[in-house]
Amino acid sequence: MKQPIRSRSIQLSLVALLIFVAACGNRDDTTSPTNNGSIALTLTSPDGVTPSVTIAGPNGYSHTVSSSTTLLHLAAGSYTITADSIVTPSTIVGYSVDTAAITGNPIIVTTAGSSAATVTYSFARQHGALWLANYSGSYVSGFARSQLLASGVVFAADTIGTAQGSDGMAFNSNGDMWTSSDASDTLKMFTIAQRNAANAITAPARVLVSSSLSSPEGMAFDANGNLWVADYDNGLVEFTAAQIASGGTVSATVVLVDEVPSSAGDYAVAFDSAGNAWVGENDPDNVVEYTVAQLAASGSPTPQVRLGVDPSTASRIVRNQRVATRDVRASGATAFGSVPEPLNDPDALAFDTHGNLWAANYYYQNVVAYSPAQRVTSGNPTPSITIDVPGTDPFGLAFDKSGGLWIGDDSGNTIINLAAASLATSGTPIPTVVLTAGVSNSIDGPQQLAFDEWVVAATPPVLGSRVQYRTSQSTHARGSRKKRQHH
Repeated sequence: MKQPIRSRSIQLSLVALLIFVAACGNRDDTTSPTNNGSIALTLTSPDGVTPSVTIAGPNGYSHTVSSSTTLLHLAAGSYTITADSIVTPSTIVGYSVDTAAITGNPIIVTTAGSSAATVTYSFARQHGALWLANYSGSYVSGFARSQLLASGVVFAADTIGTAQGSDGMAFNSNGDMWTSSDASDTLKMFTIAQRNAANAITAPARVLVSSSLSSPEGMAFDANGNLWVADYDNGLVEFTAAQIASGGTVSATVVLVDEVPSSAGDYAVAFDSAGNAWVGENDPDNVVEYTVAQLAASGSPTPQVRLGVDPSTASRIVRNQRVATRDVRASGATAFGSVPEPLNDPDALAFDTHGNLWAANYYYQNVVAYSPAQRVTSGNPTPSITIDVPGTDPFGLAFDKSGGLWIGDDSGNTIINLAAASLATSGTPIPTVVLTAGVSNSIDGPQQLAFDEWVVAATPPVLGSRVQYRTSQSTHARGSRKKRQHH
């Protein structure tokens, strides 16, 4: 039985209620004449929650119950049912929410009459799910918390049909889902209601079109609600909160381009705790940082920090040699002459709770972490942690609330979970969970991953009206298919 978190005021109310019920011995309204009306209340909680339902009516009548019951000797009049949402801790998403659907509300009670109402609790699918953009499948998939606990073949709990080529994904503070499509060079928004309609093939609630978009990939919201897009051809692109609120055809407010020789191919963007943007660049195999000040205006500022081999040095191989050397590089050999290259197509970025910046190396089949100290200055340091994930093409990264890392494998159409403890040191840990696509192709070319932790306003005060868990900003698009296109 799950133990819900409730505010102190609700707890005190329940204590008072228990004292009152013990004194009365029943749930009758003994202040009303006998043989008055009654209410048969059916209350179900299939998710195992302990609910709290209040029935209020004439003459100050109020009862709070947690199970099915019949209320007797009720005065004639109108009765209103209210039901709290239930918030429950979870090791994966931090907490989950169960909401109630009420039928027969308000209830009209007549003298000597019998009325009925039902309250049904169910898990709100849109809360706490792991979502992924499926490039090949042209849709996004959501997997419920229960599906993330054990390995096996899974069918998406929710799917939303989108345009061809779903790449990036990000949630705003209202819980709206934004996706990017490099096939149509557009951004699309789906509301909570659309996500909560299981397996809906639906038109987006809002579409943003811009000439500043040319193969948009990963996306991330900053603290001010502005949406930033890692665009393969155009660099790092910003659309303000006001622009995305209206949609339509707009021009990007800020466009940042890295003009170091041969730089191209922005795939990933993530914000650190100070609001600085980190961008994964494929062609120079770099991860670069733009400060908050640099994000204020368009241009080509020198990144505050550049991690990886400096593409302007003599050791940099020319772009047309990349295809010929790719297989050698993937086997672990060094590239760029004698200079080791720890980054090889950094297609996803994510921060853990310790401030480490993780990058997914598609061609090395690994994920690496740079510590906060390594992110202070430019250079080509050996990553503080290297986790090998053999046989995969890592394209998406997302950290859950327990510190576990979820990895999207594009070519294998799987989602892999590594426990937090296995990420402390370099190695080749055994995955805790491996999710494989069912025949419905619910995992089909997984690109960016993100946890949806938007929670309704009924969240108890002890947790705040909304706990904003920074989702991992991860990305990719089309996997090897897209690599061949651009190289």
